[in-house]
Amino acid sequence: MESEDETEKLRSTVLETAASILQIRQRAEQEILRTNKILEQRTRELAQALAIMRATLDSSAEAILVTDEKGKITEFNQKYIDTWKVPREVLERGMAREVRELVSQNFADPQRFLARIEEIAATREESFDLLELKDGRMFERCSKVLTIEEQSVGRVWSFRDVTERHLSEITSRRLAAIVASSDDAIIGKNLDGIITSWNVGAEHIFGYTADEMIGKSIMRLIPLDRQEEERQILSRIRSGERFGHFETIRLAKDGRQLNVSITVSPIKDSTGRVVGASKVARDITERKMAEEALNKAMEEVEKANRERLYLLENEREARSQAEQANRVKDEFLAMLSHELRTPLNAVLGWANILRLGKLQSAELKQGLDSIERNARVQAQIIEDLLDMSRIISGKCSLDLRRIDLPAVLNESIATARATAEAKGVRIRALVDPSAGTISGDPNRLQQVFWNLLNNAIKFTPKDGRVQVLLKRVNSHVEISVIDTGEGIAPEFLPYVPRHTTI
Repeated sequence: MESEDETEKLRSTVLETAASILQIRQRAEQEILRTNKILEQRTRELAQALAIMRATLDSSAEAILVTDEKGKITEFNQKYIDTWKVPREVLERGMAREVRELVSQNFADPQRFLARIEEIAATREESFDLLELKDGRMFERCSKVLTIEEQSVGRVWSFRDVTERHLSEITSRRLAAIVASSDDAIIGKNLDGIITSWNVGAEHIFGYTADEMIGKSIMRLIPLDRQEEERQILSRIRSGERFGHFETIRLAKDGRQLNVSITVSPIKDSTGRVVGASKVARDITERKMAEEALNKAMEEVEKANRERLYLLENEREARSQAEQANRVKDEFLAMLSHELRTPLNAVLGWANILRLGKLQSAELKQGLDSIERNARVQAQIIEDLLDMSRIISGKCSLDLRRIDLPAVLNESIATARATAEAKGVRIRALVDPSAGTISGDPNRLQQVFWNLLNNAIKFTPKDGRVQVLLKRVNSHVEISVIDTGEGIAPEFLPYVPRHTTI
């Protein structure tokens, strides 16, 4: 019995042990399943995190480089390649030093760039640097330490191009300095005309401080009779128009009216919407006063110039009249000398011939007739000279009658022949007897013929000849005096009349 009891007890113990082992095995399997699920979950989460990190890197506007605790490159994005022009295969090799060497060539001082990286890597602190490339671009460089359970596992480097922002900040600072130091009033206002900015120049010109004007209406500076002008300006500014250099009146704090030149420009936000206006005002009061003084002085000068020109014109006219009188006098004396000498030459010529006493009765009569005729001509000339009113007015009376032109011409030739023979010049006359009679003043015509003949004889050398032609051409009579003298200079010929109608 005892043996059976012991066997049963042993069996029971074996069964209990087997059950316990089964339970332990089941619990182990369950734990393994739970652990596998956790591992799978964490694997998925890690894969998702890596995917998110990669997407973040690729979508980032910054150039990003990730290094581990030994400085080896573990991650980078396309922006980093595009920014620094480092080949992808170089980055994939993970050699951070090689990459830094390539990047450093973008800077004027590559060694300084590399030394700064070594300095940053030697610490566990974040860093921030503003870098200037040798082409003038500006970059912000930030680095953050990566830690896991408070242990450093690497560093993330990011580079952002801030060239435009940097230039904008410089421009803003420069503009602010210009506004602050400008002698002109530079005023900002919103579209309701409320002042938003007021520089030192505005204080000097208008007398108000910035505290007194910012938040107040611009109408405070505008006379009542010009406030509609400001409303129109604001209306047009809202549509984006700009006003350049128009002159108007504004009020100072002490009540003085100031002449100002104003330029108003619209202020726009980043979307291009007009949000206000910038007004630049320059005090031109002194300039206006100077202009008025100058205009008054110019009026006085102009008046004096008009008087001077009037006197000058009178003086010029008087001088012109005097010169004209001198020319008339000279021309008159030249004409007088010529006209008086012509009949005298004839008289003297025949007087010398008569003195020889060798003339026949017919020739003697001819000589006496010539002397008498020329003496009468001389008397007529003297009578004309005494009648000064006719000479001054340019009017001389003509004794018009029917005359035998060939006879008048022959008498003129006979008068001039003695002078010609004395000089050794031959006169040949070809007179058309059919020329007939004409209407004219014989004495004046004889003067004309004498002048022509005497000039021809005067300028014809010894043994030369003078030829006189008289012929009828249609309804006119043509008289030509031709000599073998030196002639008239070619440049003066255009001013010599070729024909005189009788």
